[in-house]
Amino acid sequence: MKTTLRKSIILGWTWGLFSLTTLAQTPVDEPKVGIGLGGIGSWALEFVDVARTMRPFEGAAGGGPVPVDENGWPTADARTVLFDFRPCCPWLGENQIDDPNRFVPKHVAGVYKISFTGQATVAEVGSNNAVENAQYNAGTNTTTADLVIQEGRWLVILRFTNTRLLPSSPTNSGIKDLKVLRPGYHNRPNQVFRQEYLNALAPFPVIRFMDFTETNNYNPVFPAVMEWNQRPQLAQATFRGRAPWDYVVELANLTGKDLWINIPVAATDDYVRELANFMRARLTNNNAKIYLEYSNEVWNAGFTQFRYNREAAVAEVNRETSGGAATTLNDDAGQCDRNDQQVWGGRRFLRRVKEIGDIFVETFSPGSRASFGSKIRPIFAWQIGGWVPFYSCHLTWFERVYGAGSARQNFYGLAGASYVNADGAAANASPAAILTQMRNNSNQNLGNRRTNVPANWTTSAGERGMCEIAEIFGLRCLQYETGPDNGGGSATNVASRVQANRDQAIRDVVIHDLKNNWFDEPQVKGGLIMYFVHCSPFNRYGAWGATEDLDNLNTPKLQGVYNVMGVQADNTPPSAPRNARAELNNSNAVVTWQAATDNVAVSHYRVYLLNNLLATVRANEPLTVTLPNVRAANLFDIKVTALDAFNNESAEVLTALEDFTFGQQLRIYPNPAQHRLEISIADAGPYRLALLTATGQVVREQPLETSGQTSQARLDVSTLPAGLYLLRLSDKTGTRTSRIVKLD
Repeated sequence: MKTTLRKSIILGWTWGLFSLTTLAQTPVDEPKVGIGLGGIGSWALEFVDVARTMRPFEGAAGGGPVPVDENGWPTADARTVLFDFRPCCPWLGENQIDDPNRFVPKHVAGVYKISFTGQATVAEVGSNNAVENAQYNAGTNTTTADLVIQEGRWLVILRFTNTRLLPSSPTNSGIKDLKVLRPGYHNRPNQVFRQEYLNALAPFPVIRFMDFTETNNYNPVFPAVMEWNQRPQLAQATFRGRAPWDYVVELANLTGKDLWINIPVAATDDYVRELANFMRARLTNNNAKIYLEYSNEVWNAGFTQFRYNREAAVAEVNRETSGGAATTLNDDAGQCDRNDQQVWGGRRFLRRVKEIGDIFVETFSPGSRASFGSKIRPIFAWQIGGWVPFYSCHLTWFERVYGAGSARQNFYGLAGASYVNADGAAANASPAAILTQMRNNSNQNLGNRRTNVPANWTTSAGERGMCEIAEIFGLRCLQYETGPDNGGGSATNVASRVQANRDQAIRDVVIHDLKNNWFDEPQVKGGLIMYFVHCSPFNRYGAWGATEDLDNLNTPKLQGVYNVMGVQADNTPPSAPRNARAELNNSNAVVTWQAATDNVAVSHYRVYLLNNLLATVRANEPLTVTLPNVRAANLFDIKVTALDAFNNESAEVLTALEDFTFGQQLRIYPNPAQHRLEISIADAGPYRLALLTATGQVVREQPLETSGQTSQARLDVSTLPAGLYLLRLSDKTGTRTSRIVKLD
C-alpha cells in the first residue's frame, strides 16, 4: 500500500486484508514482527539533509517549468517546495483540518542550515519564514544561510533569485548542490539518517522498503520496461518520494536488519540481476535475509502496476492465439477460469516472482539453490481481503507447470495484508465505539478453512483460509502489511477516527489482532507480519503510523506491538549530562560535558542554543561539539540533553561558563549548583560579586579574594530556593551578568 482509497473500497469487498503460516511451518528463528517504512519526506524526518526529498525545481515565480541539468539542478532562477507539513487538508478548502490537535512532529520547527554552490538571493515564500545570516564565500563559491521555521508555518518554499552558478556566470544561471540540514544536525552534514530514525528501527528484525522506494505507480506504460540505469541515483538533485537502492543498503548495514524489498513491476531481468549483484557486493551483514516481493499489490486495480502486469499477461496470451510463442498462462489447471484475464495476470505475477527469486539465488549461491530460504526469500503476496481461493488456483497452476512440490521449492511463503478497520461503525461513532468495531473486525478477518478438504477449495476465507492454503503447499503464512486501517478518504467523523488511533485502548486492539488472532489462533498460527507503517500523520486517508513522531516511541500502538514481540519498552529517560561547559574560542563555542547514565544505554546527545536544537553527538564519540558564531553573551544559553535508544530525552543541563571576560578567563561552576558555587578568574582584580534573584533582589554579595594573580570566591547557596539566579561580577572596567541555576 498506500493509496488514498481503501483497498476494500477499490475492490468492492467488505473484508479486511490478511495472511500467514502454521506453527509447524514456522522455524524457531523466524522473526515475528517487522516494520514497513513510510515514504521518504514524510513525518519520520528520516534524512539529515531535507533537500534529499524536496520537490523538483520550478520557475522562480512558481508553477512553471525551469531548465535543469542532467541531475535536476536548475540552470536559471528557481524555487522548490522544501516540504509541506501542514496537517491535512487545508489545500482542499477552508477549515479542512482533520486532526483537532493539528499535530506536527516536534522538531520540524527550528533552525535549518542552508548551503549551495553559487550565489543567490534566498527567500522562503511559502509561509514567510525568515532566512538569516546569508553569506557568500568567494573562495569556495558557496552560499550559506539559516532558515528559521516558526511553529505553524509548515509550507516551506525556497526561492533562489539573482542566481550565479560560477563567479564568471551571468545572473539567472542557477545553483546546485543544495543542502538543508535539519535542526540538531548542523554538525553532521555528511550523515544520511537521523539517529532518532535509526533508534526507532532497532526493535524490528525486518524492514520493508515498499513506500521507501515508492513502489506504487512507479512504472512506465506497458510494453516499456525499466532498466538498471533508470533507477534513482545519488547524484540526483532530489529523490522526492523514491529513495535509491544505495540508501536501502546503507540503512540495512547501519541497523543490521533483514530486508523486504519490492522489485519494480517493469524491471527487466538485467535490472534484477544488477540489483542482486549490488546487494551482494554492498551488504555488510552476511546474515541478512532478503525477502523478495514483485512490486506491491499487483492484484489491486487502484495501482498502475496492476494494469502493467495484466496488459503484459494479455499480450502474451494474444501472441499465442495469433500464432506466436506458446504460453502456459491460459492453460487449464483445474481451478479458476483459464479464460479470465485476472487469472492470467495472477499467473504471470507468480511466474515473475519465481524468475526474480531464481536470479537472486543464482547471484548469492552460484550454481546451487543453497541461498534459497536461508538468504533469499521470494514471497507470493496476494489479496486476502478479496477471494482467498485465488491463492490456491494460482499455486495449483504453478505446480501443474513446474511440477509437484515446486511451490515450496520456489517460494518462501505466501502473504496477505490483514488490516483492522471500523467499517460498520456509526457515522458519529465515538473513539471507544470505533475501537470496539475494530476489534470485531479483527475477529471477522479470521474467516474459515475449507468446509470439505480438498474438494471444496472455493470456500476458504480470511486468515484461516489463507494459512490453510499455505499449509497445503508447504509454505509459510505471512503478512506483508497489517495494522489499524481507518482511512478511506472520507472526512466524516475523521476527528474521532484520529483520536481512536491515539487512545490508550488501541494497544489492546493491536494485541488482540496480532497476538490472539494471528500468532496464537490455532487455525492460523501465523508467521512474520510486517506492520504498516513505521511513522505517519493521522488523517482521513489513514492513521497507519505506529507513531506520529519518532521522538515518541511509547505510543499505545507501539506498546501493543512491543507486547506481541516480547520487547521490553523503555520510557525512562537518561539522567541529565554532567558538568557541561562552554568555552569561547574566537567566535566559536566549544561545548563539553560528561556522560549521562541510563537504565539501558545512552544513544546520543543533543545540544541547544537559545532553545534551538543545533547539534547531535553520539554516545560513543568524544563528548564535545563546536558551535560556530556564538556571542559571548549567549554562552550561558547552551543546553545539553541525553537520549536513549527509545529516544527518551533527559532533563537539560545548562553549560557552566568558561569564557574570556575582562580580558581574562572566568570560571563559574558547578552550574546548575546545589550546595555551593565556585567563581575564579585569572586576574588579581579587585572584583566584587553579587547574586540576585530573577526579579533583581540581591541575596548574596561579597568581594573576590586575591591569591597571587587569581581572584576567587565560594558562595554557599544551599539554603536558597531552587530557581534561576543572576550572578553579577564587577570591576573598575564594568559589569558582567550570567545566569545560575540552583537545584533542590
